[in-house]
Amino acid sequence: MNLKNLEYFIAVCDNNSFTKAADLLFLSQSALSKSIKNLEEELDHILIDRTSRKFKLTDKGEILYEMGRKLLDDIAKDVDKINDTLSGSIGKLVIGIAPVISTVYFTSFVHQFKRDYPDIELVVIEAGAYSLTKLLEDGRVDIAMLINPIHNENFKCEIVARDEAVLLVNKDHPLSIKTKVVFEDLKDENFILLDDTYLLYHQIVKRANDAGFTPNIIGTSHLWDYVCESVSNNYGISILPRPILYRFHLDNIRVIPFGGNGYPWEIVMCANMKKNFSHVMKEFWNYVPKNINQQ
Repeated sequence: MNLKNLEYFIAVCDNNSFTKAADLLFLSQSALSKSIKNLEEELDHILIDRTSRKFKLTDKGEILYEMGRKLLDDIAKDVDKINDTLSGSIGKLVIGIAPVISTVYFTSFVHQFKRDYPDIELVVIEAGAYSLTKLLEDGRVDIAMLINPIHNENFKCEIVARDEAVLLVNKDHPLSIKTKVVFEDLKDENFILLDDTYLLYHQIVKRANDAGFTPNIIGTSHLWDYVCESVSNNYGISILPRPILYRFHLDNIRVIPFGGNGYPWEIVMCANMKKNFSHVMKEFWNYVPKNINQQ
């Protein structure tokens, strides 16, 4: 069945007039009449009783009007659904978030996004930023929240939050009297760090190497509360992003910023541009900068 002819037939029925329907459809009355005639020939049924002085449908015309109206309504709904999908309001999105980032910024943010976009299935994978880089490269996550610096020319990145990483020492540690430190001050210290699934681990090692020494890492953990507890017990020193420290009681810990240019800690939203950048991804990409600072 030619759906355009059906659409014209429904318009004629809705208006009970060829003339009114033709005006609304911007068609000549002869063109509209020909379209209805073609529909009747296609279906092999007379749809409009042309012997009546008033507009009147035949029994077959009544049936087609009811069924055709429902069909066109269903098609319109499906078209709207397609448009919603393409515009990003329906679909599936897999995002990767490092636990340290999730704790500070994304716990309530994820629920807010789900509330605002209930038709997007949001799958959250929590892993260290170093592991998430690999997942993003492999296409197993659509968007990853990582930590600068990012060294991948295939990644499209946008900074969405800024803070700094700081030194943590026990209150009785000799360094606790300092107001600022540089990496050279740490060359003889024992480090307790987040493990090597975190980009922070690799950044600290590189910064130490750049300062002329290899850090003496005596322990690692994927739990930052374990790291804080270890520093609180004076087992060693550590470096953590300052925002997560708001979650802990630091009675036995001194927090010391880095001097010079400091130790910037920037959350970066990244997508692999070698993969398809879907409309759902665009929706999330535009949503994050507008809402993350409200958390």
